Amino acid sequence: MTRVRFFAKCLGTIVGLFTLVPPAMAQDIFIVGDSTASAYGPERYPRMGWGQVLGDFYSDDINVVDLAKSGRSAKSYISEGFFADLEKQLGADDILLIQFAHNDQKTHSPERYAPADTAFKGYLNKYIALARDRGATAVLLTPVVRRKFEDGNLIPTHGKYPAAIHDLATESAVPLIDITRLSAQLVAGLGEQESKAIYLHFKTAETTVEDNTHFSERGAYAIAALVAQELGRLQIVAHSFETPDFIHVEQNGSGDFIRIQDAINSLDDTDTPTIIMIGPGDFEEQLFLTRDNVTFAGAGRERTTIRTTLLRANWRKNHDDDWGAATVNIKASDITFMNMTVINDYGIKYGDNTHQFALRLLQGSRIITENSTFITGGADTVSLWNKQDGMYYHRRAHFEGYTDFVCPRGWSYITDSTFFSHGGAAAIWHDGAADESQKLVIKRSSFDGVDGFILGRRHYDAQFYLLNNRYSARMADTPIFRKTYEDESRNRPNLWGDRYYFSGSVKEGKTFAWLDDNMDADTPGMTPALVFNGKWDPEGRLAKIKTQIALHETRNY
Repeated sequence: MTRVRFFAKCLGTIVGLFTLVPPAMAQDIFIVGDSTASAYGPERYPRMGWGQVLGDFYSDDINVVDLAKSGRSAKSYISEGFFADLEKQLGADDILLIQFAHNDQKTHSPERYAPADTAFKGYLNKYIALARDRGATAVLLTPVVRRKFEDGNLIPTHGKYPAAIHDLATESAVPLIDITRLSAQLVAGLGEQESKAIYLHFKTAETTVEDNTHFSERGAYAIAALVAQELGRLQIVAHSFETPDFIHVEQNGSGDFIRIQDAINSLDDTDTPTIIMIGPGDFEEQLFLTRDNVTFAGAGRERTTIRTTLLRANWRKNHDDDWGAATVNIKASDITFMNMTVINDYGIKYGDNTHQFALRLLQGSRIITENSTFITGGADTVSLWNKQDGMYYHRRAHFEGYTDFVCPRGWSYITDSTFFSHGGAAAIWHDGAADESQKLVIKRSSFDGVDGFILGRRHYDAQFYLLNNRYSARMADTPIFRKTYEDESRNRPNLWGDRYYFSGSVKEGKTFAWLDDNMDADTPGMTPALVFNGKWDPEGRLAKIKTQIALHETRNY
């Protein structure tokens, strides 16, 4: 089973009679369908199916079980044994969402093909019959639209299949969600260019992907939102979410503000959840944030950039502390940055590679970054410093700089990210002296840099977990080390000794023995729940934020 979640506001069609499920009853929502609904692992990101995230719409008493299978039709789902798996699990009061047609129309694939008006409807009836036999509620869904434009107009591609599903819903008195119509409104409303963002259109170093059938994370959440909204409208099951305040920043004047700091200054003194949507542009401004519970959501790391040119040493000539020495300055908690780039380019412009911060926390905790890039031309690029109780989470981030360019104090979890070192004493640094459980965990990430770059170091007691990471051939054969001085008075306490743990390292070129696995077999997995001692669920918070953004972005469809 997979728990899932996310966003939208739209209309649909109910045909015939159906059984209402009491909203207070704990229940499962089962999904059967094809690759547009199926779940994918992190290695396939950004590809995601709408069924993978549907559960994010619901409270914990609703469990979404995504049984959709890539490449299957209503016919082959049965013949390959997946229907039998459904039979074992579906029970009374459950909900069964049925969505096929993408592969059913493929005449060149006889193991999947079924004519729309005859055999296709017959196969769908088998799913309906199973639901009725089990006392479950069957819901038919038309297929999600493919992105195909001609002369600026969205072109239908599913032939007679959507109409056949409409007819079957009427004939069988089964509720219908017309996702073909709803997704067509969404895609057409976004337009030929902007709609690429909800499908798989992206570039990597190896390839260019232009897939107009399968969804990006944004697209998966959008379709899931349409489904969740319709299930609520049909009174089958109500989705659960809270609505934060939204502020739009657009450099072209179409939003509430042109400058990001003006949007921040407009916030009241409460901790009402607020999401600041930042449009495309290069914003040359410093940010000062002292208000809790704020999310900054850009238009993408290639499209939204916040930039300054600041050297800490210059700042301190006229100031008593570092408040204001960074591009983004924080004295607040529960702050999230998504889909943007933050740069302090002083060293890039002038060649001084000493301290210059992109993201700087002086007070507060629970800082999240996702799908964002942080670059400086010097040291301490991302400097989140709450020594006592700081907690930080980074997913799919890119970090770049010189000495200690990722240097957290407290608890920090980084996953699926990239690091590029331009040189200096070390790439990563940790201070975990305030609590023996404090740690820096980096998982499924990659390290690269100039020839001879050094991985990590510490001054204070620290704890490093580096799990399933890749290290380039350019990395120096220098283990993580404790920095000490000839002047003993400058050396920090070393209460717990060297705590550097590795597992699943992949080293390009020459191998280094110090990267070998050295964790006990019974060492628990380094999940966010374990790292943060059950005090914080950043991944749950991110899912909630994405739900809120998606509902907001699709409110007119």
